[in-house]
Parts: sequence; C-alpha cells; structure tokens
Amino acid sequence: MFGARVRKIPLLVVSAAGLCAVDAAAQSYACVLTTDGDVWTGACTSPDGEPLRMEVRAGESADIEWVGGLYVNDMGPLAFEIAPSTSEARGVIRTPFGWLWLDGFSAGDVAMEFGFDIQNEVPPGPEDVLILDRAAEILSDPGVWDREDDRVCEESDTNWSLYCALVAATIDVTGEARHRQPALQVVRRVVAEVGGDRIDDHRLMNYNNHPDTTFDDIRRVFAMARERAAP
Repeated sequence: MFGARVRKIPLLVVSAAGLCAVDAAAQSYACVLTTDGDVWTGACTSPDGEPLRMEVRAGESADIEWVGGLYVNDMGPLAFEIAPSTSEARGVIRTPFGWLWLDGFSAGDVAMEFGFDIQNEVPPGPEDVLILDRAAEILSDPGVWDREDDRVCEESDTNWSLYCALVAATIDVTGEARHRQPALQVVRRVVAEVGGDRIDDHRLMNYNNHPDTTFDDIRRVFAMARERAAP
C-alpha cells in the first residue's frame, strides 16, 4: 500500500518561538564560518542577540550540499541541511524550527557566509500538495484513525494519527521523513488556529488525541491545509 517506510525517531526540536527567546527583538541571523579542513565552525549572530554556534560539513547527496549542527541555548546540536540554489529556486536551510530561505550564501576555500530569517519560511509547493493529498488518502477512513498518538510512527502501522499520516505521506512522496516539511508546517498552522485549548506543546499530537476532536475535524484540517497549499 505504501512506498518505502522508515522508523520515526523522536527528535529534539526547538520551535521558531524558542529561537526567538534567544533574542526576541531580532529575527535575522548572519552566519560566518571558517575551516582548516573538512569542518566549518563559527556562529550566527543577530543585531542584538547572543551568537548561535554552528558547525557545517559537506553533504553526501546532490540535493543536500551541506549538513550541520546548530547550538541553541543548552540544546544541540540541532541538525540542519542546506539545499543548494538552482536557476529555478533559492537555497534553503532545513532546520528543526522550519525550512527557511537562505540569503547570500557563499563558500570559499576557508570561509562560508550566509544569512536566514526565522520568519521567512519556505511556503508549500507542488510536492507538499502531493503530501497532503497522500496523507488525506491514508487517513480517509475513521476505522484506521489512531486516537492515541505518541509521535512514534512505525513501518508496521495499520492505524495512523494525524501526525503519522503526514509522516507516512512525506516518506511516500519524498522517500524520507521530514519533520518540518512545509506540508506539515501548514497543517500545524491550521491546527493552531482551530485547536483552541486542545493544543499545548505538540500541536498535531495534542489536537489528534483530544477527546473533543472528531474524525470530521481531522478531515477538515486536511482540507484547510490543502486549500492553503494550493490556493
């Protein structure tokens, strides 16, 4: 029924709001790193905030040019990927707090520089529409709805929560689980709007598991997200 699936490993995640807590006044970060070998090290700074330490290595695939770790407060390293720019699209940094557009990326023999704005998220694209359609297909019957989500999604699952349906759909479409894929982000925003007091720390899990949430509510979330992803 599904394509290749992998076990979902629970991630340490910092939200965009959590990063703002480092410096609530600043949203834009400028990153400067240097290297004397295979690893670039340095920091990302905002106009008024404490620098965020960063490490970067070369990626191992054509669509992921660089991989690294970002250190936020006492958390880290928070893994991220940098997808290169092409003639059709700007470069993207895929972080645990969202996929963000890169600004002014350059890498030489000894130095690397780029910027990002935590409010400048990559919007959903055609791939995300496919993910939302696939998730709605996976969770199209109330008989397969998992009302007790624990954010761990297994290859052997026969029931799916809102979150695990999105994870399964992302794997089916892209070949891998991507926690902050724009398709999931647009669903999180919809749930934040409609969830009211049903949501707390993990929006998708809280909304899915709340006793007041119905299967029709879940279907409505998919429909709203789909409309926003492809207006």
